[in-house]
Amino acid sequence: RILFSKLRHIPHPPGESLLFGHYFVVMNIKRVGEQYCRWFAQYGPIYYINMFLLGDRVMICDPDAIKRVLITNASNYPKPAPMRQALMSILGRGLLTVEGIDHVRQRRIISHAFHYDSVARISPIFEQKA
Repeated sequence: RILFSKLRHIPHPPGESLLFGHYFVVMNIKRVGEQYCRWFAQYGPIYYINMFLLGDRVMICDPDAIKRVLITNASNYPKPAPMRQALMSILGRGLLTVEGIDHVRQRRIISHAFHYDSVARISPIFEQKA
C-alpha cells in the first residue's frame, strides 16, 4: 500500500501493520498527545500515520504549514466528508464543520471577538480564573 501512496516520501513512525496501519499503536498509548510530540521531535514537523479505516493522517506541527492548510490555501485541504458529518452531528453547522463560503462568512462574523482590543479587555478574567 505504501509503495503507491502519495505519502510514501513523508516520514512516519514504525510499527505500521499492513492491514491496520498505526491504529493499534495509537490506540494502545495512554497519552496520545505526548506520543505525537515525540514523533514530531523524531520525524520533524510533518509526518503521517495510517489509522486503518480512518485513513492516512498527515500530522503538521510547523506554524507556516498550518497557516497554509488552515488559512492561506484552505480550499485545497477540505475535511473528509465522514469526519465533517461526525463533527456536524455533535457540533452542528458551525465554524469547525462548514467549508467554503459558509466558513468565510462565519469566520468574519466572529473575528471581532478575537481582535486584540477584545481579547485584552477580557484577559484579566482569564488570569484571575487560571
